[in-house]
Amino acid sequence: AFFIACPAVFQMLCFARFCKYFKIATPLVLVLAYPTLYMTYFTSAIRQGIVAAVYLGILIPMLLEKKYKSYVFVTVLCSLIHSASIVFIFPMVLKKIGKSVTLFKLFRILYMNKKIGKENERQKR
Repeated sequence: AFFIACPAVFQMLCFARFCKYFKIATPLVLVLAYPTLYMTYFTSAIRQGIVAAVYLGILIPMLLEKKYKSYVFVTVLCSLIHSASIVFIFPMVLKKIGKSVTLFKLFRILYMNKKIGKENERQKR
């Protein structure tokens, strides 16, 4: 129980910092907290929960305050916990190059590229 309690307290502190930073209303806080709590406690995905909490509570404020070196450093530390956290570099890169491309648009482009590649392979056969 202690092993789960420590990350849980850390995640809640990061989530509280995120909510205070963005001044989020109480009903919306509950909607945002549910996926974090579900992911951590019911599926035992503690590493993903820790990384998600760090992204919400620490990395997003760093990105908005333009602390890019710290942002990259913390992202690299998060990637040591869970490899999927390397995706956190994309918002900084998109912000740095000044494009108004959202992460959703980027993933849609990558998906379409993959889909087109599969169609080309089928046509070659």
